[in-house]
Order: sequence, then C-alpha cells, then structure tokens
Amino acid sequence: MKLPPALSKVRLAKGGEKGLHIWLPVFLVWPLLLVVGGVLLALALVVDGVLMLMGSAYHHYSRLILGVFGAVGEARGMSVAIYGPQRAIHIELR
Repeated sequence: MKLPPALSKVRLAKGGEKGLHIWLPVFLVWPLLLVVGGVLLALALVVDGVLMLMGSAYHHYSRLILGVFGAVGEARGMSVAIYGPQRAIHIELR
C-alpha cells in the first residue's frame, strides 16, 4: 500500500495573470484520519461479523474501508486542472 499525499499544491490564476500559489500540508491531517479510519475499520469488522452470522448477502464493509485507504494512497501524484474563460485552477497532490 502506498502512502497518502503529503502536500497539496493549489494554483489559482485569473485571466492571463500568473496567479496565486498555495501549498497545503495534508500530512497534518494524517493522524486524525488514522484514528477515525481505525475506529471505522473496527466497527466495520464487528458489523461484518454480525451480518455474516445473520446470513446477510452483503457483509464486506471492512473491504470497502480498506479499498478507500488504498484509493487515497493511489491519489499521490494526481493532478487536476480546470480551465475556464476567466479563471484557471490547478491542483497537484504530492
């Protein structure tokens, strides 16, 4: 599993100007997300166990949460650019 993005670079430009560059430290949110994700994973394991014992057709919530963790890790290196007639926004996750 890859590490999630550490920094987010946001560039806002208006018209033909150079624009504004903002660096956002995403790694400061990691501890909070780790705690919340751990609690959600523990709850999902309990719910999956109960649903499996009850014979429910779907009991894969823990797999869903682990997939979300994987998707966040794969977002590292992603770049999104939105160009409009008057404004441009460019976001990079590093």
